[in-house]
Amino acid sequence: MAQSNSVLQVYGGAIVLDPGSQSTRIGYAGEDCPRIITPSYARFDELSKVSEKVKETDGTTSKTPLKKRLNTFYGESSIHYPKENSELKPIIKDGIIEDWDSAVEQWEYLFNTLDVQFDEQPLLLTEPVWNSVENKKKSLEVALETFQFPAFYLASSPACVAFALGRPSALVVDIGHDITSVTPVVDGMVLAKSTLKTHFAGHYLSTQLHNRLKLEKKEIVPLYKVKSKVLTQPSEVPNWIPKQFSSITKSYDDFQIERTLYEFKETVLKVPTETIDLKKAENDDGTFPKRKYELPNGVTIELGRDRFEIGDALFNPEQYEISEFPPESGEPEIQSQNDYVPLKRGNKKPTDDGTEAEEIEKPSAKKQKKDIPKYRGLGHLASHSLSLVDVDLRTQLANNIIVTGSSSLIPGLTDRLNQELSKAHPGLKFRIHASGNTAERKYQAWIGGSVLSSLGTFHQLWVSQKELEEVGVDRLLAQRFR
Repeated sequence: MAQSNSVLQVYGGAIVLDPGSQSTRIGYAGEDCPRIITPSYARFDELSKVSEKVKETDGTTSKTPLKKRLNTFYGESSIHYPKENSELKPIIKDGIIEDWDSAVEQWEYLFNTLDVQFDEQPLLLTEPVWNSVENKKKSLEVALETFQFPAFYLASSPACVAFALGRPSALVVDIGHDITSVTPVVDGMVLAKSTLKTHFAGHYLSTQLHNRLKLEKKEIVPLYKVKSKVLTQPSEVPNWIPKQFSSITKSYDDFQIERTLYEFKETVLKVPTETIDLKKAENDDGTFPKRKYELPNGVTIELGRDRFEIGDALFNPEQYEISEFPPESGEPEIQSQNDYVPLKRGNKKPTDDGTEAEEIEKPSAKKQKKDIPKYRGLGHLASHSLSLVDVDLRTQLANNIIVTGSSSLIPGLTDRLNQELSKAHPGLKFRIHASGNTAERKYQAWIGGSVLSSLGTFHQLWVSQKELEEVGVDRLLAQRFR
């Protein structure tokens, strides 16, 4: 009769936290969507002066020098509220936490809003594949020591996305705000060495759109600048009354312009079925149908060929080079000793006892010296990531390609991806899974974390402060959070 392990602790409802470059999502495990979605930004207002009075030994009081303290805000309404001399600073860059002080304060605000019971509820935190070891150690420290959660787990975002769709093995194509990444997941384990990523993502498309509008001398006016607008005849220029601000900072203005461009992209852009030939001056309405978008001040912008070219840039960035985004091939830079590689058959060498043992095939020098392209679009990224995976796994991954991320909602993207992959690998049958629900596509990593942490068997994976002290952080990262 098997003995039960009394050491294993079963906890209450877990908290799932999914920080991203554009927004941070938090909620309870087992639910369908996050409770709170807030921008991954901190708002710093003007310095507030604080004075203190100190009693001396003789009974008199003396004033200490004035201290200055920054007023910081993390709520969505506070961040979007226009206030003079208010600076906005991103907490996360390229999916990795850069400002840990602001991140801890933001999480504390979110935990208090959810009324988290720190002594009863464990925390699951998602992370990108390329997260640094230092950041992982900091995550453990913050969760178990600063907030004193009873248990903690660090889950890889692609693995969570795969679990959200009930597929333990999949090729996860994530098109976010800062980063586009392609990650193979096999039996719930991320293959880090085969993960590719570039900066040709949502922000790249926003920059292209903004630059094209600037060339046509069309200004993006965010909503906070518009006091009112007057409806006029279609042939007339709309009249609008701006709100007057004396000193709005550039960081806040850029944030609001990006927000307007974000909605512009979702409404107007479309990915063409094939690469656009920029040498042809073709502008047939049948080939590039136009679409209009009304800015918050009432000005209508109409785009035809431009909206297809910007969508095409995700797949062919070399044609649409922007100085802010240098060439990127997406070559894997992650070193991992935990990647699963099936044993190759065929290369055998005799052992000491005279039998032949199988040997893992090593890449030849010719393969290593192969020229690496300067640019890789989305189709090339997915194709190359698939070619880096062992041959035995490719068929399974090709049948389970998951497309996720806010920028993946551009119409025509999945059809173009399927077409390019079929051309690159004619012997494989591809099946792309992309949720039609907008919220589900945006928050799929959080949903996967919610599913994962609510499983009955997941309690074996939680890490407590006691286990961290007994095992050690280095061994824990190597064995549990790989």
